[in-house]
Amino acid sequence: MNKVVVNNILLERHPFWSSCGSNLETLVRKDYPNASYFCGSDISALDLDLYEAKKVKGITDRGCTIDGVLGIALDFQSKKFISSQLLLVELKLNNESTKGFSCGNIRKKVSHSIDLLGADVQIHSNYLVVFENTIASKFVSSFHRWVNENELPKGVEAISVDEFQKCLISPSNWPIKSKYTESHIKDGLFVHILDFNIHEFIKKCDFWLAENKKAYYANDYATCDVICKSLREIICEVKELDNLTQDDLLELEILEEELYC
Repeated sequence: MNKVVVNNILLERHPFWSSCGSNLETLVRKDYPNASYFCGSDISALDLDLYEAKKVKGITDRGCTIDGVLGIALDFQSKKFISSQLLLVELKLNNESTKGFSCGNIRKKVSHSIDLLGADVQIHSNYLVVFENTIASKFVSSFHRWVNENELPKGVEAISVDEFQKCLISPSNWPIKSKYTESHIKDGLFVHILDFNIHEFIKKCDFWLAENKKAYYANDYATCDVICKSLREIICEVKELDNLTQDDLLELEILEEELYC
């Protein structure tokens, strides 16, 4: 697969985000806790299994969705993402042999995930199945044969962990940089947490939300990414404090919702 630019903004504005928003590293660790070599904390992802568990009623066959969905763009020019799409990713890091591999299971997961996501956002024509580096080459050749024999849907592609990570241009490697850093945003907010001044904290968050909107309409997506990530993480921490009132929690939840508007 050719290199693509990670577009977290696309994903974090998706209607599923508030229910199953995560990041690539968390998705990997959920099923493969020892996969410490797998980076991706700055790459947003949708956990479709979690979405079904929360939102879809009457599901009897859980686990028939792709592991994760990423937001990507085919290019990035003049501060703009070009051709933004959703990328379906399945993780098969424990597979040691092509023998007994279920093409039917992959076919079902791809088909069901596409149906679940709908047609609001274009889905990339490649569906990636990620294998350990040591075994991936065997699956690459087998996948070519299985696609030609119609055992797998057209576009399903086997890829190694290293190749997968190389093809993703993550926010930290975007060609433009954010106006702000995470530490700059968080440090200014932590001051109010240490003072237990929740109202000043919310007021400062409102300031950053306004900055986020300005950046978005200026096509400054690198700045949007840093602001949203910083606010999301710190609001999550603040909600765990013991001295919050119900009104405080409600205001924090409203702030979180505004991040996804």
